[in-house]
Amino acid sequence: MQRLKKDVLKMQAGAIKTWRSRTDSIIIKVDSIEIIVSPKVFEPKPDSILLAKKMGIKPGEIVLDTCAGSGIQTIYAATVKGAGKVYSCDINPYAVANIKLNVRKHNLGKIVKVFRANLFPEGKTYFDVIVSNPPYTDHKSKDIVEKSVWDEKHKTLKHLLKDAPKYLKPEGKMYISWANFADFGLFEKLARVYKYHYRKIASRKDPADSRIEYRVYKLIPQ
Repeated sequence: MQRLKKDVLKMQAGAIKTWRSRTDSIIIKVDSIEIIVSPKVFEPKPDSILLAKKMGIKPGEIVLDTCAGSGIQTIYAATVKGAGKVYSCDINPYAVANIKLNVRKHNLGKIVKVFRANLFPEGKTYFDVIVSNPPYTDHKSKDIVEKSVWDEKHKTLKHLLKDAPKYLKPEGKMYISWANFADFGLFEKLARVYKYHYRKIASRKDPADSRIEYRVYKLIPQ
């Protein structure tokens, strides 16, 4: 596992370098949905797509997509899943601008509200569902671009788990993705520490490296 962690860190460093050096946006296609990915923004990976497909959203529900990146979960929630309203946020200003591009592309301005925030919106909005693909890797980030994949001491995940119940309706639930190189055992331990019922609802191997496994967890505050 230590070898895998080192290899993943090297791979992530290369990906970040690529995101920085890009001058033009690219298009990622998920099923029939096209997602614009701008420079300096996390490019959707198999975990992003798995989370988008497996998150349990009923038509009309109010959703928060946090750590939204390019907005793949946001667009999927609003189009395929039929969410009534989606609040989409990221701490990265490049990501926020990118999400707005995708909202305009798919004519979702009346359904999706986009804002820059560290996980949660201001005010007293309560959500049926919170969805998040947070940074997995315990590594110090030097700037906002690196923060999309590196999160020293898993501060983002801990903040998310600690404060999410304040933003959920009484029957609300969360869907969070995680990876084996970031330790499934650690994720499940933190879920217990912050008093959630949780279960794995989906998993898949990374087609580019079969050593890497991604999971989607459903969490409900106790």
